Amino acid sequence: MSDAFNSLSSSDALSLVHQFGTPLFLIERQSLLARYQEFSQAIIRHTSNGILAYSYKTNPLSGLIRLLHDQGAWAEVVSEDEYKLARSQQIPGSRIIFNGPVKSDQALERAIRDKAIINIDHFEELDRLNHLGQMQGITIPVGLRVMVEDHDNAWDRFGFSLTSGDFADAVRWIAQQPGVTLKGLHSHIGTNIRDLTRFHHLANSLAEARILAREYNNDELDWIDVGGGLAGISPRWEDPQHDPYAAIEINDYLDQFKPLFQAVPHSTQIFFEPGRTLVDACGGLLSQVQAVRFQNKHQAVYIMDAGINTTPTVSTYRHPIRVVDRQASNSEPQEAGLLATRLLGPSCMNHDILYQDVNLPPLRRGDLILINGLGAYNASRAVPFIHLRPGAVLWCGTDITPRWLRRPETFEHSQQLEREAD
Repeated sequence: MSDAFNSLSSSDALSLVHQFGTPLFLIERQSLLARYQEFSQAIIRHTSNGILAYSYKTNPLSGLIRLLHDQGAWAEVVSEDEYKLARSQQIPGSRIIFNGPVKSDQALERAIRDKAIINIDHFEELDRLNHLGQMQGITIPVGLRVMVEDHDNAWDRFGFSLTSGDFADAVRWIAQQPGVTLKGLHSHIGTNIRDLTRFHHLANSLAEARILAREYNNDELDWIDVGGGLAGISPRWEDPQHDPYAAIEINDYLDQFKPLFQAVPHSTQIFFEPGRTLVDACGGLLSQVQAVRFQNKHQAVYIMDAGINTTPTVSTYRHPIRVVDRQASNSEPQEAGLLATRLLGPSCMNHDILYQDVNLPPLRRGDLILINGLGAYNASRAVPFIHLRPGAVLWCGTDITPRWLRRPETFEHSQQLEREAD
């Protein structure tokens, strides 16, 4: 996948700033849809029973979600609020996968009525769902989240462990209950994973869990949900690689699941829940220099209008960055050398650093930078700390007029829920 914003020129950036202001999230439409098609077509080549469900938590902008649903994506949600968002997008319950460790009785009752896919995280949730089934006089199909302990840093706070026997205990318990029946498996082994062999281990673990489930359940499973977790394009700050990674080849990823594809019948649906790998590279942020804090012949420090409150992933990842509009001073040649540069955020927090270490030309107040690779976990995690949340725009190159996906928060909006103390 090439740089989604390769064609964004200085005049394009200035036009966006004039119309929408900064800081400004950008979602590039063409690269988003291209990545979705790459993933969905690869699934078709590998298995006849695979389904792609977009992970809402990654970037829940309604307009972005609508684009993916129009392409055929299902919804994967992990909270009652995300469930409501999916239904507001007219997604039928039968195309919603309801995951997550916290589900209220009200949310579960709605999911039951809607015939959503419900994957259970822990024993207490399973017991509550069994009680709901008995109260309604029905047997509710459920999936169990499988904890896969494949290495020292494996996630160990979600699901039922295969190695400890928790999963087997849950399977036996379900077989004796009138309110629930085991119809699916689910797992999600981590985030930003580049080692694809971990997905091969996951496939074998889920195949093993399926065999164990069938010992107490004569019926074949209706679904196996392999979760998400694929890495994006940005290296971590501690990585030896500084340049962005190429997007992971989806065919290489799906090859890891051959043991699962071969084990399950065509009647069992296999769910994939991509998030970061779909939207990471198609998202960017325009930010404007607000002040020159320090500058000499070798180093520079600038204060920007975006920081960690806007783009929380900048603390973890070395996202691609470039200057998109720069007004050199009369005394400075345009070919001036690069400076070791630090970009500070706009808050009064000492650790508010938009970019720790990058070589950039000398900048002035009003110059524009673009940070790429921000499509995942930024618009969804931006917080109104000191400065309110910025807006987001769908950018379609020069062919289609850009439009708001989310308007920036205003003071008036921020006060709507506030109340005076008695």
